[in-house]
Amino acid sequence: MSDPLSLLRKVTSTGAQVVSVNGNYVLGPVQLPESTSTAFKRTILGNAYYYTLKDIVVFLANADLADGDYRKKVLEMRVTAVVGQDRQPLKNYLNGSIDTCPQIDHQVAASFQVPIPAQSNADTAEPTMSIEKMQEQREKFTAQMEKALQKTKTADTAQDALGSLKQMKRKSQQAFGGDADEEVVDKQFLAADQKILAKLRADELPAHTRSTVLNAASTDFSVVLKLFNDKVLKPMQALAAVPVKSSHPAPPVAPGSGRKPAAAAPAPAGVKAEGPKVAPGTAPPSSSADKKVYLYPIIIVPASLTTCITLYNVQDFLLNGMYISVEEKRSTGAVKERDMVLTRDLPNNTGRLYYHIIDDPSKLTEADWNLVVAVFATGQLWQFKGWKYPTPVSLFQNVLGIHVCIDSAAVDPNILSWNCRVLKINLFKQHLNAGAAREFWMYLDDYVKLRRPNLLPRSRHASAPHHQPSQGSHSQQAHSQSLQSSHQSRQVSAAPQAVSTEAH
Repeated sequence: MSDPLSLLRKVTSTGAQVVSVNGNYVLGPVQLPESTSTAFKRTILGNAYYYTLKDIVVFLANADLADGDYRKKVLEMRVTAVVGQDRQPLKNYLNGSIDTCPQIDHQVAASFQVPIPAQSNADTAEPTMSIEKMQEQREKFTAQMEKALQKTKTADTAQDALGSLKQMKRKSQQAFGGDADEEVVDKQFLAADQKILAKLRADELPAHTRSTVLNAASTDFSVVLKLFNDKVLKPMQALAAVPVKSSHPAPPVAPGSGRKPAAAAPAPAGVKAEGPKVAPGTAPPSSSADKKVYLYPIIIVPASLTTCITLYNVQDFLLNGMYISVEEKRSTGAVKERDMVLTRDLPNNTGRLYYHIIDDPSKLTEADWNLVVAVFATGQLWQFKGWKYPTPVSLFQNVLGIHVCIDSAAVDPNILSWNCRVLKINLFKQHLNAGAAREFWMYLDDYVKLRRPNLLPRSRHASAPHHQPSQGSHSQQAHSQSLQSSHQSRQVSAAPQAVSTEAH
């Protein structure tokens, strides 16, 4: 007989951890519920209270914490806190430094006696078979089981295999106490083997059962997301990044841009193409070969690497509806382009649109600014230094303002004072990010229809005139049909590359 506090002391004084199994603490040969009261009385005015086993175990596990942190843990675990004057005596008693203290009520301890199951002589007796004999019997039984298993592998028919399995099951039952006509394993060997097993288990404390071992210690499954990114997503992105040569002509120029793509006419047969002649001693004429000519609507993203959307990941977000951080893209060896042309297929194969994506608008001309339809803002004023519009307020009165931030972060106060649409992304739920990308295209389409209708794509089919063409207009009609056919062929072309031309 022993009380719960003494049983707990026997475990803690050896430095062992107290194990909880299905709401019961394993204290040597017995298991007691966590709510079991002990004989350790709480030093406090009012009604007497005796700490439970869970109160004490939680205190021991958090004894090194500061008082405030310990009390937070107590509220979290829903137990009673050990008051300050009881902590040191309780620790000294449980680690074996003292045998008693004023807080221990010995009369209560006597009433809390827990019966300890006694081990029978059969359990404590030494094996009655020598180690050599036991090894011989073990090898004999293993050989018989392997022989029966081999018959199932070499059976000619399924019926023969089933018969071999039944024979192996029958021998197993015979070996472990079932009725049998023949003795497969020496019964003395089985008795000795069970005694050895019981002796080993007597010195062990069960940490888990077959039920508790299935409980997840953590609900953080970010490692699964990391494996998906490393093994699935990144190979797909690497494959998609391989340039594909296309035999289609360049896509059409955005209507209303006032630009025409430059096309170098081939030289006549027998004539050698030459550049402009320069008089000796004079400088060559200035060339704008490096000057970018923008033919499609322009979207400006931040150049800072600390923002959510840059040239590194804007294509993944806007086209695929996936958010991949700039750090992750750079870790995979991605290289930031100076600019890109983003190809957007409209739903139901209704058309295809193109957008220039840039992060440096300092070289945009007045005509280029007329093509700017959207700006991704960071909330910092220095982002707009050197731009056409002097203030963010005037900027977002003329273009669509977009701000992308993490859903758990607060929106910058500057963004709230500007005319900006806020898109929130989630670091772990990509399906929410796809919704944010759809929101962007909805905002952009509505803005272009309302404020920039001249940038909308022209209809594929021109409406036929109501009057009959005259004989003299046959050449004009043929020319119109030729332009319409050329326009249709350009609409199904592949994504364009950056376009450069010389100023004339």
